[in-house]
Amino acid sequence: MKIVEILVHSGKLFNGLHQTPIENSGLYIKDGIIKVAGKNSELPNIKEALRIDATGSTIIPGLINCHTHITRRHLHKEKMNIPFRFGAVEIEALPDPQRISWALSNSWYELFRGTTSFRDTGCKNRVSLQLRKVFENKIFNGPTVVSSGTGLAITGGHGTHGVGSARYADGVEEVRKAVRQEINAGVDWIKLMASGGLAGLPDNEDPEWIEYSIEELKAGVVEAHKRNRKVLTHCGGAESIKNSVIAGVDSIEHGMMMDEEGADMMVKNNVYYVPTVSGIKKVYLREKEKGSKDLAEFIYKKVILPHEESVKMANEKGIKIAAGTDTLGTMVDEIKLLKEYGLDVIGALCAATSNASEAIGLQDKVGTLEPGKYGDFIIVEGGDLFKDLDLLNGKIKVFKSGNLVTGDWLVNVNPN
Repeated sequence: MKIVEILVHSGKLFNGLHQTPIENSGLYIKDGIIKVAGKNSELPNIKEALRIDATGSTIIPGLINCHTHITRRHLHKEKMNIPFRFGAVEIEALPDPQRISWALSNSWYELFRGTTSFRDTGCKNRVSLQLRKVFENKIFNGPTVVSSGTGLAITGGHGTHGVGSARYADGVEEVRKAVRQEINAGVDWIKLMASGGLAGLPDNEDPEWIEYSIEELKAGVVEAHKRNRKVLTHCGGAESIKNSVIAGVDSIEHGMMMDEEGADMMVKNNVYYVPTVSGIKKVYLREKEKGSKDLAEFIYKKVILPHEESVKMANEKGIKIAAGTDTLGTMVDEIKLLKEYGLDVIGALCAATSNASEAIGLQDKVGTLEPGKYGDFIIVEGGDLFKDLDLLNGKIKVFKSGNLVTGDWLVNVNPN
């Protein structure tokens, strides 16, 4: 069926380019691609187009989540109010058919809430890679998926304590072989665990513990870059960040305890920063409310407080920041916290749009509302988004490649 031409007009257009929104503007989209993005006077008068009056609304690019684990994203919902260390293990213990069903359901849920693209940063048995193929082959419709396959960790390292989002690879040769295996499977990114994390606290890991050595990280980066794949590293403490930058990685995830030396190294080497502040903060809140209050206090002092300072420093130094939720955060909370931690409102929105698309390699397709890009956008109703980011949690219309996201479109079943 031919995709209907769409003409959105008379809204406030935020194109994702770190620019002030343009009043009385809109989009013209044909065959899923943006042809015109600008003021009403610049839009063509196409009688056959589906016309959408966006008066009183804001038009923004579809949101991009740079760090998530799609098989367990539903754990962020309030009805799943259990500590992360219990819920994640339970989900990852399920058989693959159930986990890919969760991945599909979670992808659709996130899409209805404005996330039109995401990077999965590690899942057991590369389920996100299979999900990517489901959407690419149009078995179902859904968001754009970038897959990091299964992450790589030292024996007993982060992502291996019951969660299963990482596999063992010890030493330079094992890392080199494991990276080759992930690439051979078809993954888009390689994930390496440069430090411990929160999932195995307090007995099995700590975010300040160094896991992969510089030599092991370098081996992974060299193999990935030879085959045009980029590398992200899970980092907690300052040393893991610096080790990762020395090794040549492309993106630092979490980075809760960044120091000034590491921040300067990231600027010099143009390394992206995906802090996942909403996800990390929710781990603390879940422990405080439903888990161990002593562990929650430990996380607050050791992780939450330095994490805020790390984001503030990164922003002040000009590190490119991109939004990610991890398991328990939300995109709206991530944007709001980035603003609270020093970004202005446009910068916080760019972290979830243009910066995010650059960070995960989708900048030629999505992230901004410009001619030639996919028609991935959101119409946010009900007021001034730049004064009230919570409007993203309200009444919105989400479009993916020029298609209004509906249940019928997602299922992609033509009874005829």
